[in-house]
Amino acid sequence: MRFSRGIPSKVIEAELIGVQEAITNLTEAGAKEPVVKLTVGISDSGFATLEDAIVFGEIKDDSITGA
Repeated sequence: MRFSRGIPSKVIEAELIGVQEAITNLTEAGAKEPVVKLTVGISDSGFATLEDAIVFGEIKDDSITGA
């Protein structure tokens, strides 16, 4: 995407803490392809808010109780 001079190309930047640890925990528990879902809101005045951050992954339970 190209922008004209004077228009910033970086609109928002955020640092999410704990995501890597959550992905590691899910992977160690047997999750395949963990996913990070972020919900971002932008107000009429241009302020961005991180409304929600979720890390999830499907864990297949092959045990007798999971069958």
